[in-house]
Amino acid sequence: MAIQNEPLPLTDRDIQFQKYFTALAPNYHHLTSNTTYFIAQKALSLAPPPTDSTALIHDNASGPGTASLALISHYESTDTPIPHITATDYTPAMISALPSLANVHATVADSQSLPHPNNHFAYSITNISLGNFNSAALALREIYRTLQSNGTAVVTHWKTFALGTILHKCLERFHGEPQPEPPVAGKALMETEGGIKEMLVEAGWERGRVETFEVEVVSQEVEGAVEFLTGPFLGVVRGILEGGEEGRERWRAIVRAVVEGEGQIRCEGWVVVGRK
Repeated sequence: MAIQNEPLPLTDRDIQFQKYFTALAPNYHHLTSNTTYFIAQKALSLAPPPTDSTALIHDNASGPGTASLALISHYESTDTPIPHITATDYTPAMISALPSLANVHATVADSQSLPHPNNHFAYSITNISLGNFNSAALALREIYRTLQSNGTAVVTHWKTFALGTILHKCLERFHGEPQPEPPVAGKALMETEGGIKEMLVEAGWERGRVETFEVEVVSQEVEGAVEFLTGPFLGVVRGILEGGEEGRERWRAIVRAVVEGEGQIRCEGWVVVGRK
């Protein structure tokens, strides 16, 4: 495959996603109760990154450097030199929110059309992003293209999205009757254990070199979830938030009661590891 230096034109869906992630970017880790960071940690424990200090690592669709932070923590905990990490995301606000980190170079780039050469990275991690791409298949082909022979690619995705489940409970309590489940990006990828593996095989990986793991993460950082569910991030609650102070206060009270009743944010996820 040739190097694709130019990002693809943004679709209407891309533009909506960029607006959403731009709003989340400054407080992303807090608002997600650090669940995506914990998923990245689990993934690194299942597929450890290379110990060679000259290795090139890709934090693909990085957000504000979630996997980069997990990578650095992993290397520090094992007293291993930190290799060069390239963090890319197509939302400029996410790259702007990425803190200054040792050996991490962050840049805006489209995961569906990466500006990197063939066979470039020794290790690539795409953490909780597959459902956000306009074309997951195209993004996976780019991961495969830019991965070195014998390199490792890690792709994570939710199996159960706790914030979506909590949101559904809150909506039903607020309206006092059954409500449709709120939309979740990449819903189809959540439901089938081998679904993401099959996508990696279609992108070029040999079937016998792809493994799927099921993981669970639990966060006690519930305050971020309360702020996420009562903030201006969710289209399904926009009418409530714009419908008057009484409705807004009732919504906030319900969200806090449900979240504190849960006592924690518990998510299940898939970790898919492909070795080229």
